[in-house]
Amino acid sequence: MSSVTAELLQTFSWALTLLAQVLVAKKARLGFAVWVLASTVMVAAAVRTGLWWNVAMHLASVVVCLWAYRKWGLDGRPMRSLFIKRAAR
Repeated sequence: MSSVTAELLQTFSWALTLLAQVLVAKKARLGFAVWVLASTVMVAAAVRTGLWWNVAMHLASVVVCLWAYRKWGLDGRPMRSLFIKRAAR
């Protein structure tokens, strides 16, 4: 993998991670999916560049994401729906 491709993947993943954090803070379920997607992109980039400690770090991030999703689901406070419900006109 060229260094330019690796840098583009890292930048894309960073932007996805930022978006995921904002969505999770707003308790939007989509934030968890974006979080996992961002980590998956980083795992792919780390595998291609041979940064195995980075693979472990981002896999741990996915595990924490799934744990947080489950924890919030059991919390009793409702999360915003994955899709916006529009009132019928």
